[in-house]
Amino acid sequence: MLPGRAVAGRRGPSPGLFAGGAEGATRTRPRPLRAGLARRGLALPTVLTILAASDATAVVPPALFGRTVDLLGAGPLPPAVASLATAAPTALGTFAALGLVVLASGLAVALGGGDPPKADPPPAAAATPAPRADRSGDPLPAGAVARLGTVRQRHGRAVGLWFTPDGKAVRAFGDGPAVRTWDAATGALVDTKFLPVDYRIDDSRANYPGGAGGYSRDVANAVSGDGRVLATRSGGFDRQRFYDLADGKLLADVPVNPPAWSEHAVLSADGSLLVTCDFPQNGPGGRYAVRAFDVRAGTVKVLFQSADRFWSIFPTADGRRVVLARTTQRDGRGAECWDVAAGKRVWQVDGGFPMCGLSDDGKTFVGMAGVGTGVQAWDAATGIPATGLKLPDLRALGDLRFPISLNETLVGLHGTTLTLTSSAERIVWDATAGTLAGRLPGGYGPIAASPDGKSLVTAGETLQRWDAATGKPVWPDTRDDGHSGLVRSVRFAAGGRKLFSTGSDMTLRAWDVATGAGRVLERGGQGYVVPATPTADGRFVLARRDDPNGPGEIAVVDAASGTTARSIRLQDAAEGSPQYAFLSHVGLTPDGGTAAGVVMVPTADGSTGYAAARWDVATGKYLGRRLMPGVGGYPLSPDQRFAAGSQTPYDAFLFDTTTGARIPLTLDNREVRRRLPVVSPDGRLAAAPTDDGRTPAGHAGVTVWDVATGAKLDRLAAATGLVRFTADGRGLIAADRAGVGVWDLAGGQRVVWHPAPAGAPADGRAFVTAWDATPDGRTLATGHADGTVLLWDVTPPARPAAAPLAAAEIGHRWADLVGTDPAKAYRAGWDLAARPGQAVTVVRANVSPVAAADAEAVGNAAAALDAAAFADRDAAEKELLKLGPAAAPALRKLVAATPSVEQRDRAERVLAAYADRRTRVTPTAADVPGVRAVTAVERTATREALAVLDALAAGAADARLTHEARAAADRLRPAVR
Repeated sequence: MLPGRAVAGRRGPSPGLFAGGAEGATRTRPRPLRAGLARRGLALPTVLTILAASDATAVVPPALFGRTVDLLGAGPLPPAVASLATAAPTALGTFAALGLVVLASGLAVALGGGDPPKADPPPAAAATPAPRADRSGDPLPAGAVARLGTVRQRHGRAVGLWFTPDGKAVRAFGDGPAVRTWDAATGALVDTKFLPVDYRIDDSRANYPGGAGGYSRDVANAVSGDGRVLATRSGGFDRQRFYDLADGKLLADVPVNPPAWSEHAVLSADGSLLVTCDFPQNGPGGRYAVRAFDVRAGTVKVLFQSADRFWSIFPTADGRRVVLARTTQRDGRGAECWDVAAGKRVWQVDGGFPMCGLSDDGKTFVGMAGVGTGVQAWDAATGIPATGLKLPDLRALGDLRFPISLNETLVGLHGTTLTLTSSAERIVWDATAGTLAGRLPGGYGPIAASPDGKSLVTAGETLQRWDAATGKPVWPDTRDDGHSGLVRSVRFAAGGRKLFSTGSDMTLRAWDVATGAGRVLERGGQGYVVPATPTADGRFVLARRDDPNGPGEIAVVDAASGTTARSIRLQDAAEGSPQYAFLSHVGLTPDGGTAAGVVMVPTADGSTGYAAARWDVATGKYLGRRLMPGVGGYPLSPDQRFAAGSQTPYDAFLFDTTTGARIPLTLDNREVRRRLPVVSPDGRLAAAPTDDGRTPAGHAGVTVWDVATGAKLDRLAAATGLVRFTADGRGLIAADRAGVGVWDLAGGQRVVWHPAPAGAPADGRAFVTAWDATPDGRTLATGHADGTVLLWDVTPPARPAAAPLAAAEIGHRWADLVGTDPAKAYRAGWDLAARPGQAVTVVRANVSPVAAADAEAVGNAAAALDAAAFADRDAAEKELLKLGPAAAPALRKLVAATPSVEQRDRAERVLAAYADRRTRVTPTAADVPGVRAVTAVERTATREALAVLDALAAGAADARLTHEARAAADRLRPAVR
């Protein structure tokens, strides 16, 4: 960097600008500029502050510049000067911006006659920075740094879809809860209006291919055809509520007695009538009830009860009648029409109706009266066959090869356009000409016809408008721009440069994190409800692939080509049983060589249980399993060692898949709801949302446990639905309906917080549906119901350098570290790690490598295992246990020879005890200091720490301390190279 005078000479400002600086100018006589600035209430530090708004930091190191301003004590700027300064284009550079300040100050002095005003006007409000945008140009939520995928033409799991009366806009109601508006000509999102309504999404069905027939199941969600009224069932299933979609105003709140969940619910087009098929939670005889709700009057009545459910319900447009159809036989088959006011059946048509529907005007009922017939039509007022429509007969359906699925196919008549919708495709049929108009991609959401009948809009994978005459799309196709359904899993690879995701649209996608570019690796298959797991380098992805005729397999997918490199047989985990094995989780061991899965398998007594099974990734060879009694199909810990289980809400435990040990976790009469414990990457801690059974869902706290003992380490007053540990185990990431944050476990404080985007739907207890963090813990990826993945910066604030501790304090920390209180030990470990030099010193002073056992002592004890007297043999075994794992090599040599049966049995028993001591979760009292010391020194992440770990790892091979130090050194080595 040039001296100030040289720079001034080259860039234009006078050397006098730097008066009072290193150039030796006088401090007693103000320069003209300083005096002019002073008369206007400005000081040189103020001018320097202006530079911070320009390109100053491109020339002056930020730390030096900031320090200079701090030392000089910069004050506020008058608005006129501030506006000119901040308007300086970056291209002008540092001193061009300063020149503007000088000019502005001089003008201010000249115009003001040299006399400062009595008071400066209030400072202008700071300009609000423009929101970040994704690669498509759409704004990002506050706090998010990038978006993978797109929000374009994503309809938010719409339960209602309609055109405005003028046909210029399309609207939908869905996630948020919100009414979204699109331009009918272009498909561009025009507006999103969030509504204050009590609305619950049906997680089991919404946005799920193949769920057409039960789209609004359980929660009785429905929207009127004119888009004016929303119906939804309360969380307790005891209230049916109706809202005005214009402003979210509650129109009616009707009791449901007895409380019941709804198998299906439909509003009339004018929003005056809701008809539901309910199953009472405690109803008499378990009979379904068909209820009719008068929205305007706020009343309800049961039209009739049935032993069978109705999934086909069609109120007429005016809400006076309802047509229902069923395919089962216990209460009769066919379609029937009821007069709602009179509560009487008006007409009935025999036959099973696997697919049927009502025309938009409510005048015509269409469907198939059995699988051996074509599509037929009946007058909705009388039930007699209708005329004038040319509908596809059985032969035409056969030629179309349209897949007819019981209760999963929707039929609509929009003017003279017939639509047949399944999860596979939509058929558009011209009912006037009797010809096929088009074949559209399959869907599962609502459909709307334009007022002129010339186009259709579907809420399938994405929102799309179609030309009804040709079947061609009108809007851009955005399906391949990202997931079109709820994101089920996200996993980073290649150090955070790549990301792999799966979604309810049944796709496996690969993303370049830096550019945001994505592509589909595989499409289709229910297997993607299980998270896909990439290898560390991102070259391969492990994904479950289902087989309708068997247990399926784990596919090792080449991430470059999308082809299957090899397959791993799940049936192997059944170990000869004819019953198949069902995979509920798959992961990789840290070295990437072994695939670990939680598999539902048959057990010896003929029941079904769970097992932790393993396969060699390179060859697909089955490596065995360990049955896990009482453990459900839950993910394994990051190192694939632990599985979480719970048999009651007040019971939670970890299952060690290495030793078979069951580690109960202390709950203190609290409950674990829905989310079982997760384990930190180093296997030291576990955490789960817990509550007292009375706390509202989503407002519970988080309990943290010490895995070694199962004892409660801490409890955070964090409202949360999802938790996971940071990479270093010091932080806990927690997400709920309000947002996502990071808690510092050593300090017990939240250090990072990002609020949930406005209107983000809450699936379960959190606004995210899946997540993962980069290995360095700085970036969090969150999957969402709209099919997007958001990236967040979750880097915790830098912790100030810790001052050295006095010798006495170091002694106290060491005592806490090796003591019996796990909470104190945890905090003492981090406290020491914050002072790397002192941590290394105290560990070196207190922990030494395990020396080889005295050869003579081991030999004498081993020989005594074959002594004539029982007491001598027993004493020798106890002596070997006391000598510890350092005696293992000599004992293995003894076993390899030809000892007596009892000598071999006793030696093997001692060796087994050594192995248990080395691998067990809970260290013995003798091992505690070493295990905790290794953890503390590893956290310093210094070369000196690595040297200490390598020294400890050189001890006796079978010792617990040696085992822990070697593993820690292997983890630390790449970071300090």
